[in-house]
Amino acid sequence: MLRTLLTVGLLGLASAGPGAGEWPAPDSGPDRIEPGSVERIREYTTSPEFLSPEVAYVPEADGIPSPTEVLGHVVGAPGRLTHTADVHGYFDNLAAASPRVKTFEILRTEEGRPVRIAVFGSAENLHRLVEVQNGMRRLADPRRTGPVEARDLARDLPLVYYLNGGLHSPEVGSPEMLMELGHRLVASEKESIRRIRSELIVVVNPVSEPDGRDKMVDWFNRHLKGRTDFDDLPPHSPPYWGKYVFHDNNRDAIQATTAVTEAVLDIYFRFHPVVMLDLHESIPYLYISTGTGPYNDNIDPVTISEWQQMANYEVGRVTAAGMPGAWTWGFFDGWSPNYLTWIANTHNGVGRFYETFGNGSAETMERKLDPDRSRYSGTPTIERTWYRSVPPAREVTWSLRNNTNYMETGVLAALEFAAVHRQELLLNFYRKGERAVRRGREQAPHAWLVPPDQPDPWRVGLLLFTLANQGIEIHRLTESWSGGERLFPAGTHVIRLDQPYSGLAHGLLSPQSFPEDGMRPYDDVSWCLPLHYGVEAVAVAQPGILDAPMEDVNAPGIPFSGVVHGNGPILVMPDLGQEGLFEAVSRLRDTDVALSVSLDPFEIPAPRGGRGAGKSIRCPVGTLILESGDDREGVLENIGQLAESLGLTFYTVRRLPEIERRGVQWRRIGVYESWASTQDSGWVRYTLDRTRAEYEMLHDAELRAGNLRESFDVILIPDTRGDFRDIVHGIDPRHGDLAFTRSDDYPSHGEPFASEQITGGMGLNGLDNLFRFVREGGVLITLGNAGTLVVEGGLVRDLRRVRDSELRTPGSELRARFRRAGHPIAWGYDEIISVFRRDDPLWEVRERSAHHVILQYGTALPGEKSGEDEGEGGDSDGERRDDDGRPREGEGEDPEDESTDLVLAGLLKGRKQIDGKPAVIDVPVGEGRVILFSFNPLHRYLNHSDFRLVYNAMVYAGVVDRTDAADGLEAVAATTNTQ
Repeated sequence: MLRTLLTVGLLGLASAGPGAGEWPAPDSGPDRIEPGSVERIREYTTSPEFLSPEVAYVPEADGIPSPTEVLGHVVGAPGRLTHTADVHGYFDNLAAASPRVKTFEILRTEEGRPVRIAVFGSAENLHRLVEVQNGMRRLADPRRTGPVEARDLARDLPLVYYLNGGLHSPEVGSPEMLMELGHRLVASEKESIRRIRSELIVVVNPVSEPDGRDKMVDWFNRHLKGRTDFDDLPPHSPPYWGKYVFHDNNRDAIQATTAVTEAVLDIYFRFHPVVMLDLHESIPYLYISTGTGPYNDNIDPVTISEWQQMANYEVGRVTAAGMPGAWTWGFFDGWSPNYLTWIANTHNGVGRFYETFGNGSAETMERKLDPDRSRYSGTPTIERTWYRSVPPAREVTWSLRNNTNYMETGVLAALEFAAVHRQELLLNFYRKGERAVRRGREQAPHAWLVPPDQPDPWRVGLLLFTLANQGIEIHRLTESWSGGERLFPAGTHVIRLDQPYSGLAHGLLSPQSFPEDGMRPYDDVSWCLPLHYGVEAVAVAQPGILDAPMEDVNAPGIPFSGVVHGNGPILVMPDLGQEGLFEAVSRLRDTDVALSVSLDPFEIPAPRGGRGAGKSIRCPVGTLILESGDDREGVLENIGQLAESLGLTFYTVRRLPEIERRGVQWRRIGVYESWASTQDSGWVRYTLDRTRAEYEMLHDAELRAGNLRESFDVILIPDTRGDFRDIVHGIDPRHGDLAFTRSDDYPSHGEPFASEQITGGMGLNGLDNLFRFVREGGVLITLGNAGTLVVEGGLVRDLRRVRDSELRTPGSELRARFRRAGHPIAWGYDEIISVFRRDDPLWEVRERSAHHVILQYGTALPGEKSGEDEGEGGDSDGERRDDDGRPREGEGEDPEDESTDLVLAGLLKGRKQIDGKPAVIDVPVGEGRVILFSFNPLHRYLNHSDFRLVYNAMVYAGVVDRTDAADGLEAVAATTNTQ
C-alpha cells in the first residue's frame, strides 16, 4: 500500500502547478479538448493558482454532449445557475448517448420534484449492475459470506463510490461541478479516468434537495444576480428550502423524517457504497473532513483511519497541483451521527464531506477573511498550521469557477485513491461488519431489550421503526427470558448486537458522554433514543440472550396498537404521558363527543377477562373523559380506529365516581414563523402536521395587522434564531423589496408560504399586538430563544437572563423536576423527568415570582439546596454551607447517588449556573398568560418525551391548577396585573 501511495503521490507532484502568474497547461493526455473550453475556464478562474491541470479543459468525444453544448456555457460561468430539471436532463442526455452511465429516479420530494441519480462506470460494469448490487449486499453481511468468498468478491467487484451534491441550497456549486465531472467520467480516455471507470461504480446524486435548489436558483435570478458586493448582499438564501426543513436537512440521518434523507437511505441500501462523499460549501478554500475528535465511540477505528488516509492524500494532491488553501482536521468534531454522510459511517462504510469556498451566489466577488471571525478550532483559517500548510490569503477574488476547480480536483483525487485501493477498501468494508458481529457475541452488552406494556406503546413502536429504518434487525421473544433479577415476558423486542450494524444500534440506544475537555462540539452531543423518546430499553450483559427463543420481526411499522375495552356510554383514557393524546383531542374536535379532563385521581374496574381482571385501573389527574351523543356505536367505532392508530387504550364505564373535571375544547392555535428564521418553526410545522392538528401560520404581516385575539386562543412562537433586535426587526429593509411569491419567472417561490415583502420583521407594532393578545386573554407559548421576546421586551418583568459563559448544554438530556406536579403542563409525567436542552437562554426569576416555575433543572428543590431563605436567583452550588462559606461535612449530594446526576446524556458544563433554574415558567399577564420553555421541546422531531409538555400547554393552559387550590390562578393573576 505504501508503495502505491508514493507512486500516486509522485504522479500528483509531477503535475505540480505553474509559477506565479502562469496558467497550468491542461493535463489532457489522449483527450481531445473541447474548442474554447480552456479559454473560458481561464476567463472564469480569477487566478492561475486556483486551477489544476486536471480540470483546465473539457474533454470532447464524438456523440457525447458536453455541458457547454446542453447548457450553453462552460460550468462555473458567472451569473449562471441551473435548475434541477435541467441538471437531471443533462445526465439523461449523457445516459442516452453512452453505455457508461445510467439514470434512475429514487423518489419524489414533499413538493413533488424527483430525486434522480446517475450511475457511472465502464459499460461492462454497468451491464452487470444488478450482480454488483447483490455482491455488495453479501459483503455487507458477514453472517452469510465467509472470508474466502469475501476475498473473491473484493477481487471481482467494482467499488461503489457515492457522491452527494446540492444538499444545502445556497451552496450552489456542487450540482454544476457534478455535470462537468459526469461528462469527464464518460468522455475522457485518460488512464486515470479509465481506471476509475474500470475499478469503480460512481453513484451521483447531483441535487439531493431539489425543492431547495429550485428556490435558490430562482432567488439568485430574482434578488442576487448582478450584485457583487458580498458585504452588501440581500440574504443569500430564500426563506425556505424544503417544505419543512432548512439547513437541518443535514441533521436528519437518524430520524429520517424528510424525503432527502429517505432518498439517501434508499440509495445506500440499493448500492451499499463503500465511500460516501457529501459536497458542501462554506470555508476557504477546500476543507476535507477528518474531524478534530472526540470521535464517535461506536465507529470502527478502521473508518477513522480511512478518513485520515483519504483526506491527507487529497490535500496532498490539491496542494501538489499548486492550489493553496486545502486542509483537514480543524473544522468539526466527528462525534454526532446525525449528518447525512454518517449513513455510511454507521453502516460500515466511509462517510466524508468537503467544504469548498463559495459566495452563495454565481457572481464573482471580492472576499476578505477576517482572522477574528474566520476561525475554527481556535485558529484563523488564514494561519499556517500543521494541518493547513498553505493557508488561504486574507483577501481574494472568488468565482463560481474557482469553486468548481477546487471541488472537482479534490473529487478526482478521491476517486483515483479509491480506484487504486479498491480491494483493500472492499475488504475493510467486509471486516468492519465481521467485527461488529463478533463483538456482539464476545463482548457485553450482547443485546438490548425493549419490554412490552410501556406507558406509550406508540413511542415504543416509533423507536423500533426508527431502528429498523436504519437496517437494524429486530427480534421478539417467543417465550419469557430471565435476565438476572428481571423476567422479560414473551413479546419483548430484542435488538441483538451480533449483527453488522450493531455499533449503530448500541449507539442509538445507549447514553452519550461527550468529554468535558473535548473541542467545542459542532452539533448535538446526545442522541440516546430511549431517553429522547421516553421508552425503556435495557442493555443485557448475559450472553445467553443470544440463545433465547425469538423470532424475526420484519420491517416493523408501529407494532403496538391500542384498544377500546367494553361498550359503556362513557370512555376513559388514563393519561400516562401518551404522545397520541394531543392528536386524539385534535381529531375529535369536529365530532359530537364531549371531552373533559379529570382534576381528581380516581379508579375504575379493570375489564373482565383481561390480565388485570378483579383489580382497578388507576386514572390520574388529567385523565381524558369522552361522552358520546346518540350515536354511541358510531363513536365507539371511531374511537376504536383512533386507539389503534395512536396506541391509546380506552376503557368504557357506565358511570364515573364523584370527581371534579373541566371541559376540554380544541383551542384556536397560531404558530408564528419569522421570515428571517424558518429553521425551527419548520420542525414545529412538521410535528403538528404529523398529528393532523388544526392550526394557522402567522408571519410578520399578520402580527402587524393586530386583532390577534379575535382569531386565536394560543400563539406558539418556536425557537427563533438571533437576539431581541433580530427577532423583532427581521431582515434588514435596506435591501429593498424582497418578494417570495410565485410567478412565471420564479415558479418555485411562494411555497410553502408567500409574501410580497419579507423584510422588516414584526416590528415594534407587531410586538405590541402580540403583547396585547396576551393581556386580552390569549396564551403565548415561547420555545427556547423565543423567550427573549417577552423577557427583554418587558411583557414578563420578574425574569432576567442568566449570562454566564461557563454554561454549556450543547444538545444534552438533563434531569428535571416539577415544582408544581399538579399543573396541567405536568399531566402525564412523573415528578422527576428529563428534557433535551441545547444552548438556549437560561432564565431566573425573582423570589416573589418563584411560584410561577413549573419545571426546574435538577432534582433538589430550592429549600433542599441552600436553605429556606434562598430565593431563585441565589448563588447556591447545591451544598449547605456554614457561616464561613465552607460546605458542611456529611451534607450535600451523594456522588454515588445517580438520581442527582443532572446530565443523563451528552455534556453539561457549568452545573452551578443551571441547577435549580427554571425550565418551564407559566406567568399570568393581564387576562392571559405567558408560558416560557428555556429549551426547545419540539427539536428536530427527536425529543418525543418532551412533546407532551408543549402539547399540554396548548390544550390545557388555563385549566385550574390543583397546586394553586389555596389561592387560585385568578388570585395569582390579579396580583400580577397590578405590576
